[in-house]
Amino acid sequence: MNFSTFKKMSKESGAISLLTRAVELDSKNQWTSALVCYKEGLQMLMEAIKTETMDSTKKAKFREKAEEYLKRAETLQKKIDEAKKAGNFHEHIEISENAIGYSYESIFGRFLDPDVTSVHVEDPYVRAHHQIVNFLRLSELLVRKCAKLKKIHLVTGSDTNQSQDQMSKLQEIAQELQQSSVQLTFEISQTLHDRQIK
Repeated sequence: MNFSTFKKMSKESGAISLLTRAVELDSKNQWTSALVCYKEGLQMLMEAIKTETMDSTKKAKFREKAEEYLKRAETLQKKIDEAKKAGNFHEHIEISENAIGYSYESIFGRFLDPDVTSVHVEDPYVRAHHQIVNFLRLSELLVRKCAKLKKIHLVTGSDTNQSQDQMSKLQEIAQELQQSSVQLTFEISQTLHDRQIK
């Protein structure tokens, strides 16, 4: 097998893999992730179609599938835009324990734009030093991406052993954010279990 044949096959299999994943995510209503997979998969599929060595029957089938996926991607984009406009777009993302490759940018970046003015964070575990550092990183991303951001509100649990240290560090973050004209408020909840950002 020569290199160009291998390259063609890897584009085809890559496209198929991405588009299969897109359909799976779409069925779970994870629209934004599905949309990304549709777009990347379609791009790879179109590159595979352009290869001259592919027979015309296969090209025709690929084009037909590409049209089908493109229509679905356009429909999803409209749904996402409408839900965002209405202010009721929600997405649930499950991340397995010890999973890697999930940055705040990759998870939340697509939702952050200059029109965001306030963010509400619920996380029962902004307690230990590394958790507070992670919250700081999220806050920095929010400031960087949301030009009109005015307020971040955090609801978290209390570190019973080091609650003073926890409060002191959160107050330090609040002072840092004030330099960017962003107000950080926080409250302690003993009944909080899930994480969410609104």
